[in-house]
Amino acid sequence: MNTSHLWAVIILSGIATFIIRFFFIQIKQAPLSGKVKELFSFIPPAVLSALVFGSVFENGLSSLTPRNPYLWASILAGITAVTSKNVLLTISTGMIFIWGWNYLY
Repeated sequence: MNTSHLWAVIILSGIATFIIRFFFIQIKQAPLSGKVKELFSFIPPAVLSALVFGSVFENGLSSLTPRNPYLWASILAGITAVTSKNVLLTISTGMIFIWGWNYLY
């Protein structure tokens, strides 16, 4: 890849990022219907799920071992989420478990 191609990728990526962010800023000023608001409510859980599953299944199904701390942290966080319905407590539980695991092992 030569220098001009690299600069073109950087500039086009910047323009694409600006357009995406500008779009959401403009939408925020416009009134949204109930259906659109409902659809937007699914974005945070989808993004969080993608992040969690990416770390739990880092090596595919071979990551499903008892020595995988992310698997245990996600199970513990899932139980916490179902029982407490508190997002901050859920995230804190998973993080504290990972920190404790790394400290002990």
